[in-house]
Amino acid sequence: MGWQISLLLVQVATGLVADDEISNAGPLVKFVSGAVSSLATSWHSAWGQWLIITLIVLHLAAITYYWRRQQRNLVGPMLHGDKSLAVPAPPSADHGRTRLLALVLLLVCTAGVAWLVNLGG
Repeated sequence: MGWQISLLLVQVATGLVADDEISNAGPLVKFVSGAVSSLATSWHSAWGQWLIITLIVLHLAAITYYWRRQQRNLVGPMLHGDKSLAVPAPPSADHGRTRLLALVLLLVCTAGVAWLVNLGG
């Protein structure tokens, strides 16, 4: 797993147990001590937040660089999933079975997030 995904996981995990003691509390804050929640809140709202914003800005800068300097549109292929290549490549599997699997995975992830959020009551 890439460090960028790890950073996102840490940001999500700290948000689940963060508590700013004013208006926002993560759904799992009741399962950790006050010290752990305070540490998570500190990371989540300071370093973690700014690192995520920095990664987003770098990502957008890279897309802009490729579009302006290299004359390569990366946004279109990201949106529709097809990109013209110099060397032909075999198409990926795209049929009913793979789409059904994607739908099942989406529903499982949605149920998992709903369960996790409802743990906090």
